Amino acid sequence: MCSFCTNDHSENKKGQPEELITCTDCGNSGHPSCLGFSEDLTLKVKTYSSWQCIECKTCMLCGQLGDDNKLMFCDKCDKGFHTDCLTPQLLEVPEGSWSCDYCLGNKAHEAPVSSHKTQKREVLLEKANKIFGAQGCQSTNEMLQKTEDIISSLLNNRGQKRSNNYAAHSPNKRQLQSI
Repeated sequence: MCSFCTNDHSENKKGQPEELITCTDCGNSGHPSCLGFSEDLTLKVKTYSSWQCIECKTCMLCGQLGDDNKLMFCDKCDKGFHTDCLTPQLLEVPEGSWSCDYCLGNKAHEAPVSSHKTQKREVLLEKANKIFGAQGCQSTNEMLQKTEDIISSLLNNRGQKRSNNYAAHSPNKRQLQSI
């Protein structure tokens, strides 16, 4: 469903069918027309293996969210760039249309140093390691598996008295909510 007009792919705000573009970080979607994308920008964005919405957009150069007032978007590729990450740095976001060096042909598009999604994953793993203690978690899959095991165990033990062993090795409700 489009986050702007609340319609699905069968109808945009103009009543026409239109594919949705979905943010790979948060899952929010939007019709290109609701996002104000030109046809050329829409075609370019559809070629990406991952696209970030305005809320999740990170700088292509440093990979960070940073200051919204310094993050600008290329009108040709919709990638984000901080004014102070550019060479030369810009003192402020320029008015009107702006194109990045990649789209002007001065550089090849490269993946950012780290993404917001990677940072979120690292924070989740850190929290999981605090909850699971010495057992820890090496990956998000391991963290999810341990969490699923705990939830399954809780559901199976509903109405039964927990064993001392289970209580000693399981996170409490407050710890699970903090993930």
